[in-house]
Amino acid sequence: MNTTLVVACMLSLLLASAPAPAQPGPLRFPTISTEALDRSKVVLPDSATGSVTFLCLAFRRQDQNQISTWLEPVEREFGGRPGFRFYEIPMMGTSIRGATRWFINTAMAAVIPKAKRRWFAPYYGDSQPIAAELGITDRTLIHLFVLDRNGLVRHRVSGPATAASLAALIAAADSIAR
Repeated sequence: MNTTLVVACMLSLLLASAPAPAQPGPLRFPTISTEALDRSKVVLPDSATGSVTFLCLAFRRQDQNQISTWLEPVEREFGGRPGFRFYEIPMMGTSIRGATRWFINTAMAAVIPKAKRRWFAPYYGDSQPIAAELGITDRTLIHLFVLDRNGLVRHRVSGPATAASLAALIAAADSIAR
């Protein structure tokens, strides 16, 4: 018998009997350490532990309209229910420093209601490793993540909401909360 044929048959049997590769589990949201507009320390996902958390990342100033298509209906649906949190994280980048950062934060705080400042936390660090870990390739879209009580990503969407995607998000969040 041909040695090559024997080796090929043995290799085929070995591969056929090998267990299938494990499916990846839920992704733990990467650590983002920043300060909310109320000056409280925010370290995600740890600051979200114990709650189902909607976490919205935006990379551009003009993304507020996309964010509103999600967060306004989500806050209406879940805002009065215990065990839910809503963080908005503008990914500002590392180039903004000192007085400019203070000015931007002050301007944002002036237009954000005081009760929501705790949940609005601009990130002035390097966003590239976070985007890479989350598989974000399009920074022209907002990225909304639903984390379970342990900081694991259980649902995610990008871009502006549609009726169907919003219904799916609400159903996913309800399911995660159970």
